Amino acid sequence: MSGDIRSSSEMLGLLQEVRENNTNIFEILDLEDHEKRLTRYLAWLVNPKASHDVDTVFLESFLSCFSLQLDNSSDVKIRYLEVFDSTVGQKEIDLVIETATQVIGVEIKTTHTERPQKFNEEAVALEEYAEENDKQAVEMLYLPHLESEKRKAKFADRIATWRAVLSALEEHRGELKTPHEIALFDDFKTNIEDNVIKKESFSKKTKLYLMYKDYLEDFQIDVGPGSFRNDRKDVYNCLWNWFEENYETWDGQFDRSQKFSKSTRYVRLHKNEWHLSTDGSGRPEFTLEILGTENRLSWYDGCGSDGDYRPRKPHFEMSVALNDDSKDQTRRTQYLDYLDDEEREALEEAGFRHTGEWLEELESDASYNKFHMFSKIVEVDFDRPDKTIEEMKTGLETFVALEDSIDNFTEEYRS
Repeated sequence: MSGDIRSSSEMLGLLQEVRENNTNIFEILDLEDHEKRLTRYLAWLVNPKASHDVDTVFLESFLSCFSLQLDNSSDVKIRYLEVFDSTVGQKEIDLVIETATQVIGVEIKTTHTERPQKFNEEAVALEEYAEENDKQAVEMLYLPHLESEKRKAKFADRIATWRAVLSALEEHRGELKTPHEIALFDDFKTNIEDNVIKKESFSKKTKLYLMYKDYLEDFQIDVGPGSFRNDRKDVYNCLWNWFEENYETWDGQFDRSQKFSKSTRYVRLHKNEWHLSTDGSGRPEFTLEILGTENRLSWYDGCGSDGDYRPRKPHFEMSVALNDDSKDQTRRTQYLDYLDDEEREALEEAGFRHTGEWLEELESDASYNKFHMFSKIVEVDFDRPDKTIEEMKTGLETFVALEDSIDNFTEEYRS
């Protein structure tokens, strides 16, 4: 690795760690089956009649997270992915808990965000079933992917977080008797912590893949992009979770419809009012783009050295973008003139640089997206992932602070 600041000993050490790590049984499943498998395990764990033979201990702890108790624990039936016929069609409920007097449905999410209409229709189906079977009590519970949804999911009366559920279940880990049951529980716990609960970390496999992918290819060693894509998804979800908590009243959109998936390469922040055309159709011209493409996140010798516009090291790029499809291509110039010195200074203090001016200073002829007016490079710190996240939060805060400026400019431009 002559002329390369990367360390061959680090690469070999990471490779050894990755190969020595035992495979988590839940990790070998694809994304579509992942949520179902976790739900199936949870159904087994809370089932008093399951092979673990611990009665209702786990079930009562699980329900306590929703401030709910069993009316009668003498005859509990647990059903997984139960389909109900109803006036709103056939509806599948992830977990159903039924006693002689009550029926409880649980909607479980490990990746997606639940749609209110879907949840409400499942609740209708459960209520109709309860009425047909003379149940005195019916409850529909929601266990969402992200903790911020506990505040925002107004459609559900009883909501718990994965963090609370996992903590409650773990109190009774010692009730499990066989090494196999304990190993399954530990795999379940690790998988929830690593892939569902908000975290700020990059796995060893992610670092190996992103930092040394070219060398791995030379030696025909296949690590695969799955771990890095999952960690990238977690970074986006972490940012979205933080943004929802801190900018609840912000009148805009963090571009997230139902979920960030492993294939989500970039996300956008914008307001619907930020259109420069009078018809207001399509995506607004002003956006903040957070780009986490594989090229940016991988070590790349084709990029410049440290201090250049795009470094060789794995990085995210945050760009204040203005899509200019006008004939004279002057929108960006007009907005740059519209910015006052204080706003420009705030962008620079947050790490944003005017992309065109930056390249001129570097005497670089590197190509770049002309729609990107200001860019902030956030290098991935594998040892301090919280530092990477904080830098991205700073970028979000700085962009939101431009709200009045962009509001006024777009209104004046359209008039």
